[in-house]
Amino acid sequence: EGSVLDQTFHYVRPQENGNKLDTRWMALKCPNNSACAGLLVAACSPHVPGGGLGMQCHRYAMDDFDGPEDKLKQRVKHAGELVAKAETEFCVDAAQMGVGGIDSWGNKPLPEHMIPPDKGFEWSFWLRPFTDEEAPAESRALALAALARRPERAA
Repeated sequence: EGSVLDQTFHYVRPQENGNKLDTRWMALKCPNNSACAGLLVAACSPHVPGGGLGMQCHRYAMDDFDGPEDKLKQRVKHAGELVAKAETEFCVDAAQMGVGGIDSWGNKPLPEHMIPPDKGFEWSFWLRPFTDEEAPAESRALALAALARRPERAA
């Protein structure tokens, strides 16, 4: 729990950070006097081990954290160049590769920490706005109830 700005770690070279693993839900609250109170992001992934997903949110463009593989072409090259936005960007992942190889400055993750490109994932999540009167947990309960009433998809 904390502010969106607190979720970002300013590495010298901007890179992906702040990911919370095995997350069941995340509530993004709007500032006071907003038209909505917030947005609930809730995992609905029975096929993902643990059922949770990887979630992160930032007041920076996700593309500013880790650009192209050729780091010389990365748009933002130093944390001091990051510009906070008024909007919040969030990312939801089913899986994420390990943080690095034997070193942290160029090698790819070790094979056991890589995600094979041909591996399929089946995962889903809900996006549901909530009001000032609803707590995020109540909003998740309403979303679960709606899912329970939904007819099964045809196989």
